[in-house]
Amino acid sequence: MLLFKQYMLVGGMPKSIIAFLEGTRDFDSADREKRDILNLYRDDILKINSRYRSKVLSIFE
Repeated sequence: MLLFKQYMLVGGMPKSIIAFLEGTRDFDSADREKRDILNLYRDDILKINSRYRSKVLSIFE
C-alpha cells in the first residue's frame, strides 16, 4: 500500500517518477518535475488557434 500511495503522490509521469527515484525518494523533485510538465502543456495550449484557446485552457485548468 505504501508504494501505491507514493505513486499517487508522485504521479504517473515518467519524468516525475525518475526525479523521485533519483532524488532519494524526494517528493519535492517529483513535484517540480510535474509542474514543469504542466507548464509545457499550458504553453502548448497557448499556441493553438485563439478561437479555441480559452475553452481548452479552461478545461485544462
